[in-house]
Amino acid sequence: MYVHVRAEKQRVAFGKHCHDPSGLQMLGDRRCGLVEELPDGALATRYSFAHALYQNYLYDEMVSKRRVLLHRQAGDQLLRHYGNHAPRIAAQLAMHFERGRDYGRAIEYLIQAGDHATQIYANAEAERHYSHALGLVEKLPAEEQTERYVSLYQKRGAVNNVMSRFDQAVEDFKRMLDGAHAMGSPALEHAALNLLALTLFTSHRMDEMLELVRDLAHNKGVNLILSSHLLPDVEYTCDHVVVMDKGAIAASGPIAALKQPRGRVYELRVKTAGELDLFIERLRAAGLECKQTDEDIMRVFVPGEGGAQQLFALAAAERVQVRHLRPSVPTLEDVFATAVGEQ
Repeated sequence: MYVHVRAEKQRVAFGKHCHDPSGLQMLGDRRCGLVEELPDGALATRYSFAHALYQNYLYDEMVSKRRVLLHRQAGDQLLRHYGNHAPRIAAQLAMHFERGRDYGRAIEYLIQAGDHATQIYANAEAERHYSHALGLVEKLPAEEQTERYVSLYQKRGAVNNVMSRFDQAVEDFKRMLDGAHAMGSPALEHAALNLLALTLFTSHRMDEMLELVRDLAHNKGVNLILSSHLLPDVEYTCDHVVVMDKGAIAASGPIAALKQPRGRVYELRVKTAGELDLFIERLRAAGLECKQTDEDIMRVFVPGEGGAQQLFALAAAERVQVRHLRPSVPTLEDVFATAVGEQ
């Protein structure tokens, strides 16, 4: 007969060859056990301790080797009887296999318990199961640890993200990324990066996300594709750029090379007695490109060999006083505007 001995919520299961029937009689307090049908159709008798002290006393009196053996046997018996229904008792199975020093299966059923908790939105419970499993991974053989760490950090990070524990989620996904890189798995690295970026974006930590992208691209040797209309972000994080316009490539190449002007670009501020727009029209008529900024400074592109002298000559001819003139460093916005034909 398959016997369960249970005290309150904790169940200790013994196999069908019990070597201490007299002990079971005492533990049952001379009462008949309850008969229970297990998922495979087998009948089991369930006994209750008269007091938890009995359970604790007998459990502590067992030698460690026997305790380990009985827990492992209990886990194996439960698996045989529950079969495909084993996820229903995943936490109980994990307890037996952990105490039976079968850490691989303990982690497996802790993951199942965490997954089940996630499905019913018990996210705090799921986080505890995943954290418990992470604490056992170091007991696995070294060659199995990294893969388990990656999987568990992904699961715990997702739960922390749902609970708005963004700091913990970011840390979990970073560890997942490190593990995926150590495994040499581009697919897992891609998944970790997406999860990490999504968490940073959700928690409004854009600067940290840009620093992560820049560090990966420039210091970790990771090739990334960044799609963005925020050109300062692109310029800060990327080395190469492709400018798309209406589904076609308008410009591409290293950013530093694309920013090299075909002539010279200057920042210009002037004082004029007449209309400033007339002076700007005069500059454009002379073949210069002129763009006004939000301030009172214009950015003027002088093609060919022309330079500051040409600007001064045009200003003098229009009786315009030059108040500020210095070379300007082209930006990616200039490259974009030129590529798509914007003024």
